Amino acid sequence: MIKKAVGLPTKAGCAHLLVSLCIKKPAVMRPFADTILKTLGSAIKDKSPAVRKSYAVAVGYLSRLVTDAALVKLVERLGGYYLDTEEEDLRSIAAVTVREISKNASDKFKGVASAILPTVYYGTFDAHKDIAEVWKEVWEEHTTGATSAVKLYADEIVQLLSKQLTSASWNAKKQSAIALKAVSDVMELTKYMDTILPLVLDGLSGRTWDGKEHVVNLLPSVALSSKVYFSDKASKLQEIAKVLLRESKKVNKQYKRYAIDALGKFLDGFAEVDYYLEVKAMLFMILENNEDEDEDEEHDKPLQLMVMASSAKAIGLAWTRNAQLQEQHSSEFVTKTCQALVRNIWNVRAALLESLDKFFEKLDLTSSAKVVSEESIVLILDSLLEGSLRDFKYVGLRNQGLELLKNLIAKLKGTSAWTPVISAKLREVLSIVRKDPLPSISEVAAVLESTLD
Repeated sequence: MIKKAVGLPTKAGCAHLLVSLCIKKPAVMRPFADTILKTLGSAIKDKSPAVRKSYAVAVGYLSRLVTDAALVKLVERLGGYYLDTEEEDLRSIAAVTVREISKNASDKFKGVASAILPTVYYGTFDAHKDIAEVWKEVWEEHTTGATSAVKLYADEIVQLLSKQLTSASWNAKKQSAIALKAVSDVMELTKYMDTILPLVLDGLSGRTWDGKEHVVNLLPSVALSSKVYFSDKASKLQEIAKVLLRESKKVNKQYKRYAIDALGKFLDGFAEVDYYLEVKAMLFMILENNEDEDEDEEHDKPLQLMVMASSAKAIGLAWTRNAQLQEQHSSEFVTKTCQALVRNIWNVRAALLESLDKFFEKLDLTSSAKVVSEESIVLILDSLLEGSLRDFKYVGLRNQGLELLKNLIAKLKGTSAWTPVISAKLREVLSIVRKDPLPSISEVAAVLESTLD
């Protein structure tokens, strides 16, 4: 009847009968359960959503009575339905059926968890919210959503995500990249890097496609989660830097900003990779808005500003830690970032303030080299007033500028860079900030001023 029934009432009635028999006559059903389950595995692909749902519920109840071997085969089959197709209805019913098994045969589900939970985890990152929610329900039910579950099933999860990363489907590549980044956020991936790294690098080759930004975002994340892996592989770090720089030069602005973010994150995270000289020309060109653009594409302007903000932040993340290079290039860095700080919109200015913070953080003031000049520090303080501390429209920018002042004082005080000129300039700036209408700013400025004595 499951195979040959025609019409919604008959099929739904058949599914309802199966549920009733499983609940009321389990002993009668048990000898036939494996065979019926196999048949239902095909029946859930019915064209009717109502029929699919009815059969999925029947699968859930019948799963109480089947052998572990039969249930493993079914969940693997359901995993195939989800992983191997772009058809939304089939992907959805695979998730719903797994949920019904989880809900109505939870003890049995635990016995086959390792066969399906990697797919469940992958499914929680589905682009379709409704499908993702179903998978999340199952994942949280059987793992309490804990990161320990990701670590427990790490081998299987990484194996699955690596396979999906090489899929011909752009959506599968995108989803696996998002999932793999989430894994890298909660655990070290060193033992898997020989497999993962070549796949990610290969995934970034070729043209830009919708979702590729998730792959470029993945690269620095997996690298930073596996620093031990690179302890004897300096050439691999150089290769990653070259790939990220190449991707940052792509024309597609929507993608470009993510590539630049990834480049900055990577260079900031690996002190041994000094790529400042290689990236500064590109980043400053974007920041100065000197790239070739189609003047008639006014709708691209918001996106261009996002690219500029990414570049503004990345230049600080990429700033060199080498004292000799700091001595040679700090004047240019300060001049160009300060010029941009006084003439850009708020989001670019916020990114520039982050960059200046990184600039001071990385300055090697223990070196005999003169890593920053008095003139550069004065220029920064003047630009802070104009581009941040006296901007009464954006409180966030003023707070950010004040935080930068605090860090600047902490970094310079007690070093050779702290001169009477710098001290006097700081007093001048803080005396202005003390008049800010917000007590949260003016009071902090007063405290900072008192520390100059």
